Amino acid sequence: MSLYYPLDNLHYSFINLNMIELINMGSSVNYPDREIDDTYTNSNGLGDWVFMHFTTPFCVKTPEGLIECSSGEILINSPDYPQWHRGVGTCFKNDWLIFNGEGISSLFKELHIPINFPFKNIKMEKVISLFNDIQREKIMTDKFWKEKVDLLIKGLFLEIARGFENENDLYYTEREKDLLPKFQDIRVLVKQSPDKKWKVEEMAELVPLSPNRFAVLYNKFFQKTPLSDLLDTRLTLAKALLLNHTAKIEVIAEQCGFSSIHYFWRMFKKRYGISPSEYRKTKS
Repeated sequence: MSLYYPLDNLHYSFINLNMIELINMGSSVNYPDREIDDTYTNSNGLGDWVFMHFTTPFCVKTPEGLIECSSGEILINSPDYPQWHRGVGTCFKNDWLIFNGEGISSLFKELHIPINFPFKNIKMEKVISLFNDIQREKIMTDKFWKEKVDLLIKGLFLEIARGFENENDLYYTEREKDLLPKFQDIRVLVKQSPDKKWKVEEMAELVPLSPNRFAVLYNKFFQKTPLSDLLDTRLTLAKALLLNHTAKIEVIAEQCGFSSIHYFWRMFKKRYGISPSEYRKTKS
């Protein structure tokens, strides 16, 4: 089942979402192990939102009844939801964050984040990193720490929403899922330095894979070949430089990584229908 949801219409929600207040939080790293049968229960809910990341197997009561879950799953309880969870087969540990603010329920609905039901997430490293950043801000209480925590918690929600398997994941092998983050890092690296004389062989060595295998997977992940993606980046940068800089076109071509002014001229006109000099004149 695909849990992919578009996140393109959240601008209004974030504008209207008030500051999120951190009520309390705790980490399984900082707390002693709890007994297997140590049960947390609250029949009326806490009155605040609760985020939990379970680092050991656990059992929880959901709207569908009592279920057992593996370690690494997330559970977000709404303020009025009756809570009940305990360990399974080993000590019971979890990270937790209690928070509140107006508009949270609507945001979760738009992000399609499950409420009162445990779920897995493929972005757990980033989620845990953000959780740790929130905890640090709470401990240090530096200037504007509450404002920083507000932004970090909202970022936590977005990473969770990003971390649901998207529709493309259904067609990835386990090996390809493992390789995808490396390819994403390489793509960012290449796009941040388009002036470098990149070759597919050099990109492939960063994984490492053979150039042919790298090119096939790159196209599968991003629906573009490595070199066509690089060309897109270089042409987009060239357009911006042509409009906002007075440098000669030859200099701009070199800054964008084109091997010659003639190649740059040909590629630019092929893509946009006019030459670089004509583009600069029409937009000035």
